[in-house]
Amino acid sequence: MALMINSNYLNSTTLLHGVYRSLLNTGRTYAAFRDEQLSPLVEALREHGEILDPMSGYGSLMRCSSRSDHALRSYNIECNPPAYFWQLLVHPEHSTKVEDLAKIVLSAKRRWPRVRSNVGMSESWFPVKSLVLLEKLWVLCLDATATVFSRPHQMSMAFLLPFVGRLGSFVQGNVVTQIKPGGICVYSGWKEDFQKYIAALRGYLSETTRLCKQKKHSVILADARTWRARRKQFSAMITSPPYPNGRDYSKMFALENAFIEWMVSRRHIDAVALKPRLIGCSTVSEKGGFKKRSPEDIKSFPAREFLTFLQNYDKSKRAVEDNRVYYIPYYSNYFYDLEKAYENIAACLSSTFEGYLVAVNNTARKRIIPVAETVVEIWHNLGFNARIENTEELSHVGGMNPRVKGISSRHMEYTIKVCR
Repeated sequence: MALMINSNYLNSTTLLHGVYRSLLNTGRTYAAFRDEQLSPLVEALREHGEILDPMSGYGSLMRCSSRSDHALRSYNIECNPPAYFWQLLVHPEHSTKVEDLAKIVLSAKRRWPRVRSNVGMSESWFPVKSLVLLEKLWVLCLDATATVFSRPHQMSMAFLLPFVGRLGSFVQGNVVTQIKPGGICVYSGWKEDFQKYIAALRGYLSETTRLCKQKKHSVILADARTWRARRKQFSAMITSPPYPNGRDYSKMFALENAFIEWMVSRRHIDAVALKPRLIGCSTVSEKGGFKKRSPEDIKSFPAREFLTFLQNYDKSKRAVEDNRVYYIPYYSNYFYDLEKAYENIAACLSSTFEGYLVAVNNTARKRIIPVAETVVEIWHNLGFNARIENTEELSHVGGMNPRVKGISSRHMEYTIKVCR
């Protein structure tokens, strides 16, 4: 059942960043687990007590397992800082304290900073006036957070981050996962919107408190490709690989990541160690020390076969060049990173391990991208049993053109069971 905070619902006229408006209203957003698909998987693993999600996104597993009749714990790994901070904010163990923090911030309304302009403009993510205002607001939140949390700097960032987009200067790109810097920031009514945000957050947390049966969850900022845990630490897992559709979901949080970097530069918070190229990132350049992978780096046969198809695709000179420059390195990076992540995670899975992966196959060049088949083979190669247990056909998921027909509109969702 999706979470709906009807009494404090943030409608589309609220100038909060849309991704957070969706999270506060429903508990989920782009590329997150659906509650109806997650609940039966959690139920199937009820005997294990704790479930790992090494690519946990917005904490869907934490929310679902905490409400399970069996009160299961979750262990959540996430490498995108804004998603990690969101999980800290809505962690069931923090709900009561965050509500107390919200009350303190509201009671200090007379101390909220003022801005003398109605609008601001910038070609970057924030006008200077916005950064000055947000810095003052963060200090106020930090003072309040210090009275209820042992890690006030992290929690004050978690509390403020969903609101910073309200004072940003950006425009929505042509897809839901992309925003672009530069534009107008409207200061009029920002205090009212801050109150609306706090009301929606309190409503969300109140619902969390009411439904929660398990508060013990772990949330770790780390990369599944390099993270190290104790060997054979986990006996259960539910996760989903990023969708290989050229949509880098981390770009939804480009503004929030920019704010985090600015706060680090001001020494308000410690350096956030991770900002890796996420699995499925649309960037294929080698900037920042990232190595561009090639088909020869891939072990899994279904993935190699798909990449060979792209290499041999010759419908037009433009398509051949696009494949060489972008599509082949993009999918090579994707499958290589997926192999590395699962190879790394496999080392911490116990001899009694069982888990589920939900994968989506979409299309490129009118060819199915074999994500599910590749996932099955990766786990077979790692010495596990893996099989597809359920298949559901979806339509137009992630498509920019709702009129697309035929194989290009076909998106298949697979539930894969993996066990020793």
